[in-house]
Amino acid sequence: MLVAAVLLLAGYAGIALAVIVAFRSVPSWWPYWTAVTVLLGASVVAHYHSAERLLLRSVGAKIVPREREPEIHDLVGRLAVLAELRAPRLGLVEAQVANAFAVGLTER
Repeated sequence: MLVAAVLLLAGYAGIALAVIVAFRSVPSWWPYWTAVTVLLGASVVAHYHSAERLLLRSVGAKIVPREREPEIHDLVGRLAVLAELRAPRLGLVEAQVANAFAVGLTER
C-alpha cells in the first residue's frame, strides 16, 4: 500500500514538474498551463473522493445488504466490536477462490 501511494505521489509530482518546466519554457502560454494545473488538481480531488468506488468496481464487487448475507454481517460485526471499530459495509465478489481486501480512507 505504501509503495502504491509513493508511486502515485511520484507520478503527480512528475506531472507538476512537467507543468512548471513547460510554464518556464513558454511563459506566453500561461492560460493553458493554468488550465492544466486546475484540471490536474480537480483530478487529484476526484481520485481521492472516488477511490473506494473505483476499486470496488474494478474487482466487480457489489455491496451486500444485511438481508442477503446475515451470517457474514454478523461475523464481521463481532470482529468490529472486538477491534473497537464500526462495522464496515460488505462487498461481495462472485469468484471461485477465497479472497478479501479492505478499501476506504475514512471510518464512514
